Amino acid sequence: MRLLKSLILILSLSTMAEAKVIDKAKPFFWNGHRGFLTHSILGSACSSFRTIKNEIACNPALLEGDSAFAANVFFGDDYETLYKNRDLISGKDKLALAESLLSEKEPVRFEGSSLLWWRSANVAVALQPLRWTYYSVVRNQAFPDIAIHAMQEQSLLVQFSGVLQKSLRGGVQLRVTDRKFVHEEFNLFDAVPEIEKYLEVKKQTLIYIEPGISYEFLEDGKSHAWRPLITANLTQLGFANRKFDEVPLKPVLDSGFSVTPPVGLGELELGLNYRWSSDIDSERKFRVGGHYQLGLAGFLAAYDSDEWSLGVISSFRSISAGLLYKRVEMKDFDNKRIYDDSGYVEFRVAL
Repeated sequence: MRLLKSLILILSLSTMAEAKVIDKAKPFFWNGHRGFLTHSILGSACSSFRTIKNEIACNPALLEGDSAFAANVFFGDDYETLYKNRDLISGKDKLALAESLLSEKEPVRFEGSSLLWWRSANVAVALQPLRWTYYSVVRNQAFPDIAIHAMQEQSLLVQFSGVLQKSLRGGVQLRVTDRKFVHEEFNLFDAVPEIEKYLEVKKQTLIYIEPGISYEFLEDGKSHAWRPLITANLTQLGFANRKFDEVPLKPVLDSGFSVTPPVGLGELELGLNYRWSSDIDSERKFRVGGHYQLGLAGFLAAYDSDEWSLGVISSFRSISAGLLYKRVEMKDFDNKRIYDDSGYVEFRVAL
């Protein structure tokens, strides 16, 4: 009996370790509405930042600023991965695609998107014609285990916000998303005899209703020097025409706190976020971030237990550009720590 329990424990730990490999790609499913470079840098913490006023807010309750109409392009340094993404989604020559993964000696992550958006003081609309995400990890080319994710999405979102009381703001985001994706983990040699059953392209359409709220603490009815703010933003609340076990559909709650301490030059904001998710335990974590705006340049940084990001964005007239460096800690098939270092760039043109 003791031997049987030991075997069950070993198998359970092995399954958990393997599940974490492909599970690291699951946040791609629920972060699709955050298509800006600043969103990628700050991550979940962006739902409590109000100093980023030149784009659409992560949290609809913080939507404000002058009217703007612009187009964005955001992509990473592994842009050649776009071809693998395209081929995987097309579903052609699966065996050749699977074999091509054997050349990947390191884990590969990629994200890119295009965005056309308009914003006023209380309403925003964003059309994302195409968003690509990719993730792959391979162990042991001699007897290869493969974890692979590739997705293409199109989405349309509308945000509304308003003042509920003097220090209380509320908002809601309505979002429609259509996606095609591959999201699997398998051993290549086991899959070869029945390769058509693997790398299956799945389709899904979703409708989300995502509310947000923010409350600023006042001092004698006026804004405090540090402008302390608490926020809550509920995402992933909606409906899907098809449900898949590998796609997280349960709501995700980001609860945050931020302050804007007075500085001699520019504007500084610091934020702390805690993400609540019943889908992945490791996503229940704190994330801290900061944004410093000095003239036309903005500097951002964020950190949590398995990721840190640094970025800078600069504007000149109707054009802006940004750079991002990100390190993500992951686990391989042997549950060992591995790191993915990547760079991203964003270009924006005001129309």
